[in-house]
Amino acid sequence: MLIKIARAGFDPVIAYAASELKRCLAAMDPAAEICILAFSAYKPELDDVLWLGVCPEVSAMVADPVFDDGFFAEIRHGRGAIRGTNARSVLLGVYRVLTALGCAWIRPGKDGEILPARSLDNFDVSMREFPSYRHRAVCIEGAVNADHVMDMIEWLPRVGMNAYYNQFHNPVTFYDRWYRHLQNPALKPESMSSAEIEGLRDASVEAIKSRGLLYHATGHGWTCEPFGIPGETWDRFDGEITDEQKSWMAEVNGVRDLWHGVTLNTNMCYSNPVVRGKMVQAITEYAKVNPAVDCLHVWLADGSNNHCECAECVKKMPSEWYVILLNEIDAALTAAGISTRIVFLIYVDLLWAPVTEKLANPDRFILMFAPITRSYSQSLADAPHFDEANLPAFKLNRLKFPSAVGENLAWLHQWQKDFPGDSFDFDYHFMWDHFKDPGYYRMAETLFRDAQNLHKVGLNGLVSCQCQRAFFPTGLGMHAMAAGLWSETAEFDEVAERYFDAAFGEDGADAREYLRKLSDAFDPRYLRREVPTVDAAAAKRFAGIPALVEEYREVIHENAADLSLHPAVRRSWELLQKHAELCVLLARTLELAASGSVEAGLAVCGDVCAWARLHERELMQVFDVYEFQRILEGFFAAIKK
Repeated sequence: MLIKIARAGFDPVIAYAASELKRCLAAMDPAAEICILAFSAYKPELDDVLWLGVCPEVSAMVADPVFDDGFFAEIRHGRGAIRGTNARSVLLGVYRVLTALGCAWIRPGKDGEILPARSLDNFDVSMREFPSYRHRAVCIEGAVNADHVMDMIEWLPRVGMNAYYNQFHNPVTFYDRWYRHLQNPALKPESMSSAEIEGLRDASVEAIKSRGLLYHATGHGWTCEPFGIPGETWDRFDGEITDEQKSWMAEVNGVRDLWHGVTLNTNMCYSNPVVRGKMVQAITEYAKVNPAVDCLHVWLADGSNNHCECAECVKKMPSEWYVILLNEIDAALTAAGISTRIVFLIYVDLLWAPVTEKLANPDRFILMFAPITRSYSQSLADAPHFDEANLPAFKLNRLKFPSAVGENLAWLHQWQKDFPGDSFDFDYHFMWDHFKDPGYYRMAETLFRDAQNLHKVGLNGLVSCQCQRAFFPTGLGMHAMAAGLWSETAEFDEVAERYFDAAFGEDGADAREYLRKLSDAFDPRYLRREVPTVDAAAAKRFAGIPALVEEYREVIHENAADLSLHPAVRRSWELLQKHAELCVLLARTLELAASGSVEAGLAVCGDVCAWARLHERELMQVFDVYEFQRILEGFFAAIKK
């Protein structure tokens, strides 16, 4: 069969879409003859080709064709068209069509791609899809190397995601954790300079733009970089700080200095026009020289209860000084003719919405709701109503932050009263919480319901701040997130069934049942410290986990050794086999903790971490050992107090 893929126009993203379509179709049907033709524009008289291109009629169906995706795919016998609202949507359409033909990308990397053998003689597809949410992104976090990031960027559009976010001016801290092999002395540290990491960042931006993905940048750093103070990590700063630099810093408890020695956690004196002027100038200059940035994040310092207490700053809440700063940034960007969107942050101290200040140009801004202290035992959709009359009053640097989802949403609503613009949830399901649900199943349900129900709380998408390697034991949660953001009418059971069928083959139902039982046996609330630590019922439940693993050991081992399986499917079973070893060790350490033997549990915790370090190389594509250890060790540190 001859399939002629015709590109309408010379957009490099559409060229990439055409090359991906050709690559995948050729792998599925080696007997097919597939070629790519390039035309300056769509030619309706050519009806024996498969057109790829942006279509004005489709673009007109969305609010903003730069940010909003959608496509029509009408293909019969390999002829027809995939038409998108923008070039990125054409690529998304290509992957959705390939998925309809049976292709699957169960995790990032080559060993996660499944291109089934099939004849293309009946290549017929009819699809008209517009994602439910505008913002569908992943943000860099955890410990990463160049391949981890590039694999994630390659994978995102394959499952319908449309953006990637590099935190910091230069994301040194994330690469540094991997290349120096922090928390794993068994691996030899590698040297990686800031300039070399800058090169990795630039390569990642090129990969992002080659796929037409929206690019989010910076966030951390604006409270230090404009003042000549480095802001690349959360480590204590051991350099010199001048008296002039200190004069710009927040005065807390009568002292102007770095907050606990960390530059990123140090707020500035925002009532000082010199401070705001330096920030405005730096942000404007950054936007000028980085036109690839679609969404520029402007955040205040990390940490909490660390705002300025000087005589001028106390006259307004931090959120009010923040809005004043944002309006000054908008004015400067407007004067410079720069249209870059600015993302502003609702986070810890900034949960308390401004009373006296409003954003003058809401269209410039995107609201980012970051409920970092929330519980993941309940989804946004299932949170009980919180009476906003009961929200605590603002007390400068004496604030307590909510874990209840309903109270977090009540704070969001306070901001939404005066800001009607674009917005998204910035959340941390795969930053820490997935390690608290070793089966990855119940947290995947919560994440799916969060993603699917964002419109109900007035948000238009999700940027997931997360480990890039969150696929151990499976990619269910990542697929659930993508599916919920793509369609708010999707059903979790259908998403899970499709995923396990693709990732585990004929015995996928067994793998799904096993991991669901494993999630329930571990009970994520325990590692979240939302239930009593010492509990006989919990100890008994943990003690039963080795028997649960043994119950499924045969099906796991047989599939992991079955050379007739697709390599990606066999790899899924191999990962489950290694994961079972980890779960037996983890169950023992938690059983001891729940029995009241915290010191003995801590000793076994050391064995769990040693196992993770030992297997880091073979699991490096799917498992962030650095963050896993931090979570487990942090749990024991907390319960020892």
